[in-house]
Amino acid sequence: MRYVKRPMTIAPGMIDSRLAILAVMLSLWGLLMVFSASPEISEKNFGAGNYFGYTLRQAKFIVAGIGLMFATAFIDYHRYESRRLLRILFAVTVVALIAVHFPPFGQTFNNASRWLQYKSIRCQPAEFAKITMVILIAAQIARRGEERMRSFLDGVFPVMLFPALISVLILLQNDLGSVVVIMGVAIFLIYIGGAKIKHLGLAGMAAAAFGVAAILISPKRITRILTWFIDEPDFYGSGWQIGNSKIAFGSGHIFGCGLTDGLQKLSFLPEIHKEFILANVGEEFGFVGVVATLALFTILVVKGLVTAKNAGDPLGRYIAFGASCVLGLEVLINTYVVLDLIPNKGMAMPFLSYGGSSLVASFILAGLILSVSRWTEKDIAL
Repeated sequence: MRYVKRPMTIAPGMIDSRLAILAVMLSLWGLLMVFSASPEISEKNFGAGNYFGYTLRQAKFIVAGIGLMFATAFIDYHRYESRRLLRILFAVTVVALIAVHFPPFGQTFNNASRWLQYKSIRCQPAEFAKITMVILIAAQIARRGEERMRSFLDGVFPVMLFPALISVLILLQNDLGSVVVIMGVAIFLIYIGGAKIKHLGLAGMAAAAFGVAAILISPKRITRILTWFIDEPDFYGSGWQIGNSKIAFGSGHIFGCGLTDGLQKLSFLPEIHKEFILANVGEEFGFVGVVATLALFTILVVKGLVTAKNAGDPLGRYIAFGASCVLGLEVLINTYVVLDLIPNKGMAMPFLSYGGSSLVASFILAGLILSVSRWTEKDIAL
């Protein structure tokens, strides 16, 4: 199927600049937090006197991410209707997810094979697999329409095959968090695509059984869950990381101890500039800083959902809903983990955490929403 520009009832306009500004603001806020949280570990990993190695790298990732966000925003999302393009996206994603297990490009860190590396460039394919899944599922649901999606064999089952296969490949990388995001967003998109509740129940039970099996075969995951259930876990053992995260939040009180004055980054909370960056916000800017940060994320996600609601066609609606839900679910999981509301699971906070793959992928997801915003039927007031 060749890409054919469909006639629309509305003409493409400008992107939703307020959503773009929010994404950039969050990334710059994250850069400030990485600057504050990483001097000690930066000196350790980059050499004596180099306190800003991670900060400079994050700044480069932000520049690249902003460029890709705007490039994605001005790509007509109707191009994703092309079956040839969808096959290419799916094939590249599968090859990348398999390649992480094989040298010379596949790299293993902390007993997890999640990275591809070429010279100084390293990426985590699972982060970009989330983008592929949003586009693939959105295109499949839009092509089938609500009537076919009411059928399990002709609608729900074939659409779920794509995220299921990708989830298996990601689980082999010891990354259950990304699997939860992909399967959660897939079920949500299928629901708004017209699937029956009983069919969603079957898909949900299958996904839940898959998740339980993934936990039971991993001693590390079992330990994390048991640690979460214990009221007073071994602080100097399995409870070290989450214990120090709670200390960081408690030390921040209402307004925090001030930028760069936090103590948990001094080797108490390992790699606080990554998955636990929100704990650094809590320690240095207190309850007010955490609430303000989560408020910005909430506005970003809500604007994405409003963009989806006002989209000019079903494809745009599903793409914007999917991209918004990926960002929202990642924020929710990360926040719940650092607050010890769910078992510990390493997942980056979009736009805030240090790391090129997560940051660039977050910008591309925002770019997909911006692309849809060019075809909305009315102005977005929020």
